[in-house]
Amino acid sequence: MDYNWLQQIVDDDDLELLKLKTTTAKPTADEHLLNGFEGINDFVANYGRNPEANMADIIEYQLFSRLESIKNNAEHKSALEQYDIHDLLK
Repeated sequence: MDYNWLQQIVDDDDLELLKLKTTTAKPTADEHLLNGFEGINDFVANYGRNPEANMADIIEYQLFSRLESIKNNAEHKSALEQYDIHDLLK
């Protein structure tokens, strides 16, 4: 009996089905906060105004809520000051 069968399977893996896939790391809390704030900056850049509590546009409402949350959190406000290109946190 050939005991190298497992090595043969690995060697014959032309489709790379046995190759391990690398996983991306989950964003840290700081990265998540910054990504959310960048979404608000993008909104202001595109529409020329701050997001409003517009229940007809759920995305705009979420951005409005996120901005209000950041404004009410001194630690988040301080962490994002350098990224505040539209003076949203004042």
